[in-house]
Amino acid sequence: MPQMDSVLRRLFLFAFMGGGGVSLAACIYFLYEKTKKSLGRACLIGIGALTAGWFCGSLIIPMIPTVFINPTWTLELLTSLVAYAFLFVSCTFLK
Repeated sequence: MPQMDSVLRRLFLFAFMGGGGVSLAACIYFLYEKTKKSLGRACLIGIGALTAGWFCGSLIIPMIPTVFINPTWTLELLTSLVAYAFLFVSCTFLK
C-alpha cells in the first residue's frame, strides 16, 4: 500500500484535471517518478491502463440498467470516467 501522501497527491491531481492526454501524461509521470527505472515501461503501463479502462468501460457501462444512471449522463461520459479511474489506480498502486 502506498503512503497516504502519495495517494492524496494523485487523487487531487486526477480529481481537478481534465482531458485524456493530460491524464495519460500525468499517469506516466507518476509511474516514472515512483520507479525511476524506465520511461518505456511507464509509458506501456499508462497506455495499457488507458486502453484497459476504455475497453472495460465500453463493455460494462452499456450493461447497467438505465434506472441506475442519471439521464443526462452519456455512454461516452461514463466510459471516460471508467478509463480515468483505471489511470488513477494504475499510477497509484502499480509499480
